[in-house]
Amino acid sequence: MRLLTNVLKYKFELIIGFIVLLVFMMSGSVFSGYHLMDNHWVLGIDKGIKNDGIFSTLYNYLKDDISGGRFRTYYILRIVVETYILGPNFVLISFLILFEAIFYTILFYRVALLLKFEHLSAFFFALFIIIGEQSISVIMLGSQESRGLCLLALLMYFSVKSSTITVKKNIFKTLFFILTILCSQAKESFVLIIPAAVFFHIWIYSENQKISFLSSIRKNLILLIGIFILIITELILFKLLIKNEFGYIGFGWNGFSINRFLLNYTILFSKTSTWLVILLYLTYKIDQNSKKILIHNLRIAVIFVALLTIPEVYLYMRTYIWERYLIPSTVGIAFINFYIFDSIIKNHKVKFTRPDYIKFVIALLFSGFIFGFSLNLLNSKIIIDHLLKFSISLTGVDLLARRWDLFENYIFRFITILPSIIITFLLIINLLRKRFVSIVLLISLILITFLLNLFLVWHEGKRFADEGFAINGLMKNISEITNPTDGIVLIGNKDLLELPQSMKIALNYTFKRSNVVYLTLYPYDNEILRRDINEIMKNPETKAKINNAKVIVTFPLMDEIFSDTNNKLLKPKCTLIFNSPLGYKTYIQP
Repeated sequence: MRLLTNVLKYKFELIIGFIVLLVFMMSGSVFSGYHLMDNHWVLGIDKGIKNDGIFSTLYNYLKDDISGGRFRTYYILRIVVETYILGPNFVLISFLILFEAIFYTILFYRVALLLKFEHLSAFFFALFIIIGEQSISVIMLGSQESRGLCLLALLMYFSVKSSTITVKKNIFKTLFFILTILCSQAKESFVLIIPAAVFFHIWIYSENQKISFLSSIRKNLILLIGIFILIITELILFKLLIKNEFGYIGFGWNGFSINRFLLNYTILFSKTSTWLVILLYLTYKIDQNSKKILIHNLRIAVIFVALLTIPEVYLYMRTYIWERYLIPSTVGIAFINFYIFDSIIKNHKVKFTRPDYIKFVIALLFSGFIFGFSLNLLNSKIIIDHLLKFSISLTGVDLLARRWDLFENYIFRFITILPSIIITFLLIINLLRKRFVSIVLLISLILITFLLNLFLVWHEGKRFADEGFAINGLMKNISEITNPTDGIVLIGNKDLLELPQSMKIALNYTFKRSNVVYLTLYPYDNEILRRDINEIMKNPETKAKINNAKVIVTFPLMDEIFSDTNNKLLKPKCTLIFNSPLGYKTYIQP
């Protein structure tokens, strides 16, 4: 009986762990093996450790990271140590990242409880941080964001603990400082959260100690000086060590555009259920005293969220903010959503009237109808092609050239937020007519949004798993039809040049196929493609390798290399022997 009581005491933690574990396990992503994006790092590190030892390998990868325009010492240390312990076992690495995700999601829940959130508010706060489009950070084994998010959860936990206890307070402050250092070394986007982390610590300390913000700064002056020295040191290191600017981020970029910045912010809001902020704040009437407290605290919360999101939105202005780049902004968005929600449920009694039941049923049915219609729409490539053509006229970007098989998942992400957008629109209209919905209906709408996010995570995980199984099946097929000395040519997309390079490394390391070369071409423009093929065939050495290769592997969208208009890169009598549903094909040359 005592055991059951202890278990029930942690029921919310158990539910959070079960949800995170179940959704990723059901998608199959944990067991999908080697992936071309980022996983070749593990093979390279494992080879380096076996040949040169762990310390030489760590030094070499840190040096290469800096020379490549990055500064991720914690991430490099983590991945080298993980590989040293687990080896190139991608299932074990997947489980490690998954259980780490369970740990920090539960930790965010505990942080919210320490901030005096109600259990329901803390529950949704923790899950909305990780469940959504950003869940790809857990699915992708090479993601730096998932490792950084764990540090951020620990950082916030020790920050709050240091402000709520009197004994061992300095120990928690020291841990907060150490984790701030480590967090800043996880990825560039986590360097930029240092001001937000400092602001959070000062704010929470002033709240819990019942002192002014200025007094809180004085009480934490030594800590702040230490963090200030840390920031200056890192900026100097950036300037001295990093000579090359990394392509997809915004450091040092002079092409700032307010329109692009605002568009990136809009994308961030649309992908993180920020509509809840408007709905939560506007939908309920609370007494004047409670409202004053809420508005005062909300101003502070808005500053925290701004410090957390604005630098990241700027950082990814070149490529826009999406998928794992939504982290750590999701922490700020979830915080302000459920900070307001928590204030509401503390100031309102639950009253669920008959009209509320009717509204809920209508909203649920309408949401289900839109969602079901959207899923059916996904199966209509003709409609999607027309939508993509329309997008060209609006944006000037030829998405249609990239075809359905690559963009299905992006369209899916957009469609999953449609029910939330439509429901919000209906509720705001309802608000303008001065009919206020009940808190139960609001909780139901949050739950609907959360379930849609869960389905999105499962869809992304399944897509990722299917890709992994297809890649591993392709490489196994290549190993079965070739000998170690047979020539193998990989032909990939110039926009995704890491993929054929990664497959070359895997074929060499896992299957001992050393005679592998890869080419990258641009498949979206026939003129460019024809020019690139002509350049390749002018090189006698490359031409000989292609002509003498036993196996040719083409990546998605590379079928045009067989076209007469492109002078045929391959021999005319190549035999197709393996065709992956994702577009990877294996040919044997005569």
